Amino acid sequence: GWGTRVQVQALRGLTEISGGQTRHRDAAIVAPTGSGKTLAYLLPLLRRFSEDLLQEDLSRHLATAIDGGRTDRTATPDAMPRPVAMIVVPSRELGVQVSLLAYRLLGGSAGNPTLQPFSHPSRYQPGNAANMFTYSGPRRVKVAGLWDEQMLYAAAHQDLLKDVHLLVGTPEHLARVATSGNLRLHQLQALVIDEADVCLPMEATSQLMRRLEEACGAFAVPRPQLLLAGASI
Repeated sequence: GWGTRVQVQALRGLTEISGGQTRHRDAAIVAPTGSGKTLAYLLPLLRRFSEDLLQEDLSRHLATAIDGGRTDRTATPDAMPRPVAMIVVPSRELGVQVSLLAYRLLGGSAGNPTLQPFSHPSRYQPGNAANMFTYSGPRRVKVAGLWDEQMLYAAAHQDLLKDVHLLVGTPEHLARVATSGNLRLHQLQALVIDEADVCLPMEATSQLMRRLEEACGAFAVPRPQLLLAGASI
């Protein structure tokens, strides 16, 4: 009885278990506006974080035990290269909506954000120019947004993208930061293009996809899982 039809189908269809291994397949989610497409791709996307985060926790726990109980977060490499996933959206408004939903699904709330890259209390307001948060729970999963000049400046000069797990942005701004070399596209595990019928025709999306192919080729790694979402594709 949980979820809309598209959400249930997405949870079943976007991942499959074969030989004890989870396989992530390319897919398209096509459903009318208001049918829950955002949650339909976010839940499977965030679900894939769990095994990597558990491995990261175990690695750090083992390293701490070997080191006599001293905690050194720099001693053990992260089990989960970052960013893990990137969501392309056509507008800042949709980006704010997607980012806040992901943030809340990860355990955050609109009442207790740590702002990134700003920290002044007057900016503790979801949806303003400094609207991205760091979830400071046990797993420290970080969600960041990239859709205006202020965010581009933060990405270049204020470590906005440092240790980001989930990055949400518009084609134009993601393409610009990708070509600048500040985004490790070869580490992506999943790429979502929301409102694909709007984003795919954009030249910036084509530029971003070309940069992704180049990065994966340069590091000899497979391209990430590709998810398209929209009312029509």
